[in-house]
Amino acid sequence: MGGGALQLAEVSLAALNLSWAGMMVMTCCLSLNYKKPCL
Repeated sequence: MGGGALQLAEVSLAALNLSWAGMMVMTCCLSLNYKKPCL
Protein backbone atom coordinates (compact mmCIF):
# COMPACT_ATOMS: atom_id res chain seq x y z
CA MET A 1 0.00 0.00 0.00
CA GLY A 2 1.31 3.46 -0.83
CA GLY A 3 1.56 5.96 2.00
CA GLY A 4 0.49 8.79 -0.33
CA ALA A 5 -3.00 7.37 -0.81
CA LEU A 6 -3.48 7.00 2.94
CA GLN A 7 -2.33 10.56 3.55
CA LEU A 8 -4.68 11.83 0.85
CA ALA A 9 -7.56 9.98 2.51
CA GLU A 10 -6.73 11.52 5.88
CA VAL A 11 -6.57 15.02 4.38
CA SER A 12 -9.89 14.61 2.56
CA LEU A 13 -11.50 13.23 5.72
CA ALA A 14 -10.21 16.18 7.75
CA ALA A 15 -11.57 18.59 5.13
CA LEU A 16 -14.95 16.84 5.24
CA ASN A 17 -15.08 17.11 9.04
CA LEU A 18 -14.11 20.77 8.87
CA SER A 19 -16.77 21.62 6.30
CA TRP A 20 -19.38 19.68 8.28
CA ALA A 21 -18.49 21.55 11.47
CA GLY A 22 -18.67 24.86 9.61
CA MET A 23 -22.08 23.95 8.23
CA MET A 24 -23.36 23.09 11.70
CA VAL A 25 -22.12 26.42 13.09
CA MET A 26 -23.74 28.26 10.18
CA THR A 27 -27.05 26.47 10.81
CA CYS A 28 -26.79 27.31 14.50
CA CYS A 29 -26.18 31.00 13.82
CA LEU A 30 -28.95 31.23 11.23
CA SER A 31 -31.47 29.47 13.47
CA LEU A 32 -30.67 31.86 16.31
CA ASN A 33 -30.92 34.83 13.95
CA TYR A 34 -27.60 36.10 15.31
CA LYS A 35 -29.21 37.00 18.63
CA LYS A 36 -26.87 34.76 20.60
CA PRO A 37 -23.23 33.77 20.04
CA CYS A 38 -22.76 30.20 18.85
CA LEU A 39 -20.88 27.66 20.93
